[in-house]
Amino acid sequence: TITNDDQPGKISGKKFEDTNNNGIKDENEPGIEDWTINLFDGTATTTADTDEDGFYEFTDLMPGDYTISESQQNGWFQTMPANLANYPTTLVSGQNATENDFGNFHEINVTGAKWKDNNKNGARDENDDGIPNWTIHATKGDNEKIATTTDGGQYQFTFDPTELGEWIISEDAQSGWTQTFPENGTYIVIIERSGEMLDQKDFGNWKHPLIEGYKFNDLDGDGVWHQPNGVTNEPGIADWEIRVDLLERGQEEGEEMIPIELISLSFTGSNGEFSIPVPAQGHYRVSETQQRGWTQTAPTTNSFFDVFVEATDSVVNRDNTENQRELLFGNHELAVITNE
Repeated sequence: TITNDDQPGKISGKKFEDTNNNGIKDENEPGIEDWTINLFDGTATTTADTDEDGFYEFTDLMPGDYTISESQQNGWFQTMPANLANYPTTLVSGQNATENDFGNFHEINVTGAKWKDNNKNGARDENDDGIPNWTIHATKGDNEKIATTTDGGQYQFTFDPTELGEWIISEDAQSGWTQTFPENGTYIVIIERSGEMLDQKDFGNWKHPLIEGYKFNDLDGDGVWHQPNGVTNEPGIADWEIRVDLLERGQEEGEEMIPIELISLSFTGSNGEFSIPVPAQGHYRVSETQQRGWTQTAPTTNSFFDVFVEATDSVVNRDNTENQRELLFGNHELAVITNE
């Protein structure tokens, strides 16, 4: 009941950034300016915006019941009062109800870039473009977040107050690529302070050169691949082993290139194709593993191809002979003669 003797009162408080997420207004935690605070008297809502120190005040309030709440904002999480609670207040005549404070924790962002290390130097140079659609992981025990890089190679993770602690930022390993940055392969980030921006968690990768070709069923045994066209059908052969060896020239003048190191043993795909990454520029020998019941018909000179990989991030599909032959291995299946 309001009487003629009732004096107006006030309700005030402070809006602050709860930097350590403890739900308490600590001494050095700053106020937040221009945050809308709401006062509901049971019938209507009045608002006030916080000042540069985070302070707000409602004045000329008659005795009665009021509810004080804050407007929620994207990226912020209310920590005081907890559980998005508000302050129900019964104001008596002339009362100054203070310390109706609101604390909030701002989300934390971890950002970085994924880029192509063209010269394999472990540093991002001017022409090292971002790589899109690469998967980046943030893990903490059994918890995992996944981000995919944008067209420019950027990624971002966002963490809320329930996700504080130590996280590991890593990237997916992809065939044909070698990671060159960071030196340790991953990042350990500590998620703990409101509003932190942990940036430059970058990943650099060098793309291996590729040696590509086909393995085909030489049905007529002529050493030429008549590619499938509906009339003459010489299909590719899947699951045939292809070998790549690194070559080095012998020490004596005029000596030929000889294999010195096995680089890869790979199997052809469903259409007979092979695409084999090699670790660096250099000379390589590409050969196939012979199989019982088949005779090799291509290449017609030697049983292998010698190729030279001249540049990184290149695709080599011809040998280094004068004719630059395509890397095509043909085999003709031998007939089986029985006594029946």
